[in-house]
Amino acid sequence: MENKVKFISSFFNLLIISISLIFACGCSQQYKLERLVYQADRYSETIFINQGSASSYEFEHARQLYEHIVQKVPQTKYAINAQFKIAQLYLFEKLFSEACDMYEEIAANAEYDNDQKAAALFLQAKAYEKSGDWHKALEIFEKVRITYPKTLQSLNIPLYIARYYIKESKNESAAKAYAEAITYYQNIADQYKGTKICAMCEHLIVEAYLEQKDWQGVIAYVNQLDLKYGLAPDSLLLLAAVYVEELHNKEKGLEIYKRILEDFPEHKLIEIVKQKIQEIEDYNLE
Repeated sequence: MENKVKFISSFFNLLIISISLIFACGCSQQYKLERLVYQADRYSETIFINQGSASSYEFEHARQLYEHIVQKVPQTKYAINAQFKIAQLYLFEKLFSEACDMYEEIAANAEYDNDQKAAALFLQAKAYEKSGDWHKALEIFEKVRITYPKTLQSLNIPLYIARYYIKESKNESAAKAYAEAITYYQNIADQYKGTKICAMCEHLIVEAYLEQKDWQGVIAYVNQLDLKYGLAPDSLLLLAAVYVEELHNKEKGLEIYKRILEDFPEHKLIEIVKQKIQEIEDYNLE
């Protein structure tokens, strides 16, 4: 163990020296930054791969490499990514309080970048969840959802909460969370009609029905989208699969597959559609 520590210490010192030399030489600023990240990532990757056997000494040295980046090039994307890595290292070592503090710092420094703020707070909430403090996690999730409603992290939160309750076998809480998620997504979709956010929310509503195995809910909602927009082939494939595989209504599935064949003859999955049609027709002949 003593030899291992000496080797790690020597390796770490060489990295710090090489990083310092990079800044001392006449290399371009971009090269310096990329080299810093490479050195730190190379060291930390061994920690993540061997986390079960990594010592606290190794974790600390990995964090110091990233802290060196933050000090040398503050308020750059490299520094921000380094801070996220520092928080990740804390999580791997189960130092949840330190990880949460780091995510808080990242969010505070983001200023005008709502996506970065939301990402940091979302991960902070997950860190509280891992520590066993679901109440605090929920508090932060709600903050993200209300404060940054148009970010990807915010949109993922309602379904994330429902999935948590499923994982914990809290079925009543899960059912309530799914219902709230659908209402939330529909309100956002109505507010931002014709935008990517609207399309994303409509997709998430379908996900909510699918995860509950609410096949009639899937059908009703997808048909509603069909009346509104006309369905893309991927949505029609989903609808056909629900009818055939889950509701065992092969005739309705056949009808939809034939619609895909007629309306989208050049679709990349058209050969699979033809195969499905043939399977159902062969079944009907039996």
